[in-house]
Amino acid sequence: MLQCGAWENTKSYFKFENWWLDIEGFNDKIKGWWNSFSFIGKPDYVLVAKLKALKEKLKEWSKTAQGNLGTQKQNVLKQLAELEEIQENRTLRPEEITSKQH
Repeated sequence: MLQCGAWENTKSYFKFENWWLDIEGFNDKIKGWWNSFSFIGKPDYVLVAKLKALKEKLKEWSKTAQGNLGTQKQNVLKQLAELEEIQENRTLRPEEITSKQH
């Protein structure tokens, strides 16, 4: 009779963000992490272990290096609203126009 260990039934969500590919040095970072992982075992085990380790590195990197994009977006929208309010009352100065364009 075939016996199996306990089945691990956990949800592990991970979403790769395409914009990560636009960040300078991202591919080198992935290669560096991948090559730094060292696992011993059958090739399929090593592959799965490396993928899990890479997933954790990406999650950590996304949170710390890129910061909270939601907060950054809110700040930019707030600054834009402030500039538009100023523009209703007077002509924007050159540095304000530049800020609004970026």
